[in-house]
Amino acid sequence: MPAPYRAATAAPIASPRHDFASLDDDALLTTEEVAALLGVSRWTVKSWRVDKERGTRGPRVVWWDRRTPRYRVADVRRWLETCLKTAD
Repeated sequence: MPAPYRAATAAPIASPRHDFASLDDDALLTTEEVAALLGVSRWTVKSWRVDKERGTRGPRVVWWDRRTPRYRVADVRRWLETCLKTAD
């Protein structure tokens, strides 16, 4: 079972302009929080989990249970770095 849930922030992330740098690497984000941070829809984040043609292409997912995906802040950062390197 995953480590105990630790909220990323005291309140839900209200906008994609939230200070991503201040979040703890081990904090767990919801799909909606990742979407807000990246400025995309939650449906886009969901589609990144598994793309049947390309395989998994989004940040690594930690499944809390069958229906509860979470994203570690460190994994989202690592994924963003990979995207930036690929774009160069």
